[in-house]
Amino acid sequence: VYPEHVTHSTPRWDKYKLLTNDMYRDLVIGTLRQALLNSGECNEETKVKVGLIAAKVHKNRIDTLKEYCHNADMFFWGPDDIRQGLRDLEKQGYADNMAMIITKLLLRN
Repeated sequence: VYPEHVTHSTPRWDKYKLLTNDMYRDLVIGTLRQALLNSGECNEETKVKVGLIAAKVHKNRIDTLKEYCHNADMFFWGPDDIRQGLRDLEKQGYADNMAMIITKLLLRN
């Protein structure tokens, strides 16, 4: 991922619409939030936030992406954040959860 892919809306990078198009992002977040409210899975104070999780980022551009996401009130997880998250997950006990099982299988020695 390159910063210019998520900071500009161009036909070539339309897969990043949630990051590049404010109107589209507001529509998706509003619809998701309303569905969660209707199902009782969140309350009126719940804030829905989008972000970018990217396992492959050009190394000297990570800071640019972090800054862009921070300024746009989005979260950013780069390769190091993903690795650390998986390591933290691996330290937890086993659970009947597919993500947990796959993490443990991937990280075991």
